[in-house]
Amino acid sequence: MFISKLKATAIHLFFSLSIFSFFISILYFFWFPEPYFTATGGWQGLTISAMIDMVLGPLLTFITYNALKPKRELFFDFSIIILIQLTALIWGIHTISQQRPIAIAFWKDSFFTVPKKFIEAHYPNNKQADKLVNSPLNYYYVKPALTIAEKQTLIKRIKEDKVAPHFQIEHYQSFTDNFKEIKKHSVDIQEIIDINKSMKNDITSILELSNSKLEDNIYLRLRSKYQNVVLVFNQDAKMIGYAKAPLFK
Repeated sequence: MFISKLKATAIHLFFSLSIFSFFISILYFFWFPEPYFTATGGWQGLTISAMIDMVLGPLLTFITYNALKPKRELFFDFSIIILIQLTALIWGIHTISQQRPIAIAFWKDSFFTVPKKFIEAHYPNNKQADKLVNSPLNYYYVKPALTIAEKQTLIKRIKEDKVAPHFQIEHYQSFTDNFKEIKKHSVDIQEIIDINKSMKNDITSILELSNSKLEDNIYLRLRSKYQNVVLVFNQDAKMIGYAKAPLFK
């Protein structure tokens, strides 16, 4: 009896693993390509979903499976288990998809990721928002407030609407057209890698692959809740790599 339970559980675990692997592939290669997967909490969301999908289903199978049950009863049990598991998986997919980065916005001296959930909540039925969602993971420059009126509008949006400057998509401008201004905020990468061996190895690999020198490239911050990153750009505003970084001051 116990052996048959283990076999049924193992089979269920195999199919759950196959489905979950497909889900991970979509997340990692399409919704959350690195470095955004780590920076925006992809692993945290994936862990929760994995616990539900990889543990809940097989555990219920182990508890309920009995080889002596009539086939009709076994079919009913498995149908309920699969329904519960699919419901949990769909919930997990939806939750994680709402957090996927839609735009990478440069504000002041750093990049920030802009999640789909925020865009849809604050910009419903907005053509520009729809364009961002349909063409995700592009870089944008957030126009700074220069006049008194612009600063007042910016502050109002922050205080009343709870919309941070880097989330205000109406101020997004071309990244490449403003790259000359953005380059001024390149971090002192030499100072950082002198005290961070892991980052030094990452930067060295990028330089070798791009056939460039340390001083040839631009190093810009990506600030995030879970993992700060330094994005490496060449002089043509093309990202050529990244390195996970410590907390920025």
